[in-house]
Amino acid sequence: YWYVDDYVDLTQKQKEVFDAYLNDWLDWHRREELPQYVAQLEEIKAEIVKDQMRIGRLLSHRDDVQAHWQTLRARVVPDIVSMAPMMESEQIASLFEALEERNLEDLNDLEERSQKPKEPGDRWVKRSVDRLENWIGQLTDDQQQVFEGLSERYRPNREHWIDYRRVYQKQLKALFETPDRGDVFEAELTALLLNPEQFRSDTLKANIEANTAIWLESLSKINALLTDKQRDRLVLEINDQIKDLQNVQENG
Repeated sequence: YWYVDDYVDLTQKQKEVFDAYLNDWLDWHRREELPQYVAQLEEIKAEIVKDQMRIGRLLSHRDDVQAHWQTLRARVVPDIVSMAPMMESEQIASLFEALEERNLEDLNDLEERSQKPKEPGDRWVKRSVDRLENWIGQLTDDQQQVFEGLSERYRPNREHWIDYRRVYQKQLKALFETPDRGDVFEAELTALLLNPEQFRSDTLKANIEANTAIWLESLSKINALLTDKQRDRLVLEINDQIKDLQNVQENG
């Protein structure tokens, strides 16, 4: 309950119901989804070994990952909706207070960062380099330059994410504050949980697309600059991920 407990204290009865659903989700995920993740990682590994990873393939893999997420969401949402009427008014109030507290913390952090001279593009370069070095080891100067050359196209987006969360949470709070817990409530809650993206602003959506494009472009360019040592390490890292997933499949 480590994540749920950050936002709401469940009663014993709610914990029992949640436990039953969680076990079902994990069993389904292990049986139905993990084999697909393994298959995609095997495909990615083969394309890296054969030096076939290009923008088109990266986009395809990005779409596959998004499809996995949609499948997961579609599986768990009906159960979450069925649990929602069990929530008491105090729990609902506590939930949205905790969510807004997180929003305010993020806004304060954003304000503190804005006082520092470092440009958002510079922070994007550092994050990108750190992420990639976890997979291939230290970047060469030419590879570092790939990120620096694309950094001017990076669009700061954190404030827009916070705005989006607040708009979405406002919709959820308004629904939970209605006395109805019947079919209409369940239908509206299902729609909100299955499609929160509908509340993203046009700016946020445009920034996501732009930032995704430069990230994929950077990966494509880095792939063309991989040393043999880096490529070997990347394959080993992917193999470790595959083994971990297979271990979960077999042992739970």
